[in-house]
Amino acid sequence: MKPCAQNQQSISSYKPEVLAPVGNWDMCLAAVHNGAGAIYIGMPGFNARARSHDHSFDELKEIIQYCRLYGVQVHVAFNILIFEKELPIAVEGLKQLLPLQPDAIICQDIGLVRLIKKMAPKQVIHASTQMTVSSAEHIEFLSDLEMQRYVLARENSLDEMKNIRSKTDKELEVFVHGALCVAYSGQCLTSESMGGRSANRGQCAQTCRLDYQLSVNGEIEALGAKKYLVSPKDLFGIDEIAALMALKIDSFKIEGRYKPSEYVAAASKLYSEKINEVLGLPHEKVDSDALKISFSRDFFSGWLNGVNHNELVDGRFSSHRGLKTGHALSIKTDKKYPTVKVFSALTIYPGDGLFFVDVNEQMLFAARAYDVDVLGNDQYVVNFEKGSNLSKLSPRSPMYINRSPARDKLLQQSYSDKNQLKRIPLSVRINAALGAPLRVTLMDDQGHEVSASTDQLLSVAQNAPLDEAKIRKHFNALSGSVFELGSCEIKIDQGLFIQDKAIKKLRQLAVTKLQEARMLRTFSDSSIDLPAKDIVASVKLGEVEHQNTNSPVKLNILVRDDAQIDALLDLSNMVSNTKNQLIK
Repeated sequence: MKPCAQNQQSISSYKPEVLAPVGNWDMCLAAVHNGAGAIYIGMPGFNARARSHDHSFDELKEIIQYCRLYGVQVHVAFNILIFEKELPIAVEGLKQLLPLQPDAIICQDIGLVRLIKKMAPKQVIHASTQMTVSSAEHIEFLSDLEMQRYVLARENSLDEMKNIRSKTDKELEVFVHGALCVAYSGQCLTSESMGGRSANRGQCAQTCRLDYQLSVNGEIEALGAKKYLVSPKDLFGIDEIAALMALKIDSFKIEGRYKPSEYVAAASKLYSEKINEVLGLPHEKVDSDALKISFSRDFFSGWLNGVNHNELVDGRFSSHRGLKTGHALSIKTDKKYPTVKVFSALTIYPGDGLFFVDVNEQMLFAARAYDVDVLGNDQYVVNFEKGSNLSKLSPRSPMYINRSPARDKLLQQSYSDKNQLKRIPLSVRINAALGAPLRVTLMDDQGHEVSASTDQLLSVAQNAPLDEAKIRKHFNALSGSVFELGSCEIKIDQGLFIQDKAIKKLRQLAVTKLQEARMLRTFSDSSIDLPAKDIVASVKLGEVEHQNTNSPVKLNILVRDDAQIDALLDLSNMVSNTKNQLIK
């Protein structure tokens, strides 16, 4: 493999994408307007997250168009294993998907990769983490499939990634946040073996999140609080972002197509702001509190810094904990509303979900705050609903906030309040000359350039002549579009007149043309127009032809003990003797 030439560039000329999970429209909005450079979404009818919303192709088309307008890429996750009888169905699905021209299709099934290449040779394909690509040799082995990006196995450490990056020029994608599978890089058979629900078919039963007994030499071991033996903490790679960027990783992936849109907003924001911080770009404070409250099983860096099983799986819990913010100070149960006086480093709002635990992190009490009195000095009196049982609580019981409608509302505003939505900066160039139409040229961040002119010609003004301030005011009025005014260059003769409605019409025309230019994509072939059975047959024939080469056939034999080795050697000697006798 050849070294990656692009990785010799300085870090200042490189910016990785944040790749966010999307399972519905709100999650798409949350990702787009909180800094994600790309989203990934399930293939209709073949969704590897079967319990998430299985959208239609019409819905997928809307999402692709919306993301394209904002300069956000769309990766379609078609990353489940396909049975042979499903190939015709897969072909029909691809015939609807490929004309939408997704920026990438994420695949696990090698046969599916060949099928897509047959139908649309120029379609970008990414190797899913379920392909278990964990070394440069794996990438070389798969090179004939001509995939553009490899999602590295989650078990890869930074040192291993450094070695991989030094040997390949392919794009590399790395999970930096979200749930971890206790099986190797998503190759889990536990759910299938225990409940007949295959994780590789989008039906994972989350068996790793159950509590188990431990039998040692036939005796049940006393586990105490540590009964969740195979439930990892959530991956949290924020502290490793700078090191990953030094390796020129192309994409930082967030897990979570089952999570709420507020989680997507918080995660996309956190990691995009961290990237900006590392690059020295303008950024907001990097704060993980909102993300922890949205969803957290406690955070750990996974395998990024190597193997640390005891820290990754401490066994005490398997579900959402939230953010630890303080502890109980005193408890009162003799009033109409049971009351706990608490210390909290974070503001407590009415409606917040509070979660009290013992020293082993086992739940003592959980409920929403009915009412909150602020005492000052980070102390609050929290009233709970009548009948709440606080008998297990004691002073110093640790407290988490694991739900906060007030904070959720702030996150929702980031993708619902028009004043907070993402805007694309425009460079505007305007020319105004007597006897000519008013002409405008717009340029965006992707290099698109469009021009438009008024039907009306500029004339001599009788009063209130056109000036730069009036033109800027008109082209600042872009809030109804995805754009905002960046730079503005105006060349204008003195004493000119044109109607305001003509300027407004010109602005609208130019903006529409630029939006159309952003939506136009021609990188991918359209799917070939053949019946599904013919496409499948041609792919199978191609595989046979690929196998029928002049390369010598090699046989790899697995042996497990000395007796099998001896038998194999005896067989080899017998074949050799027979061959010599035939030659004689």
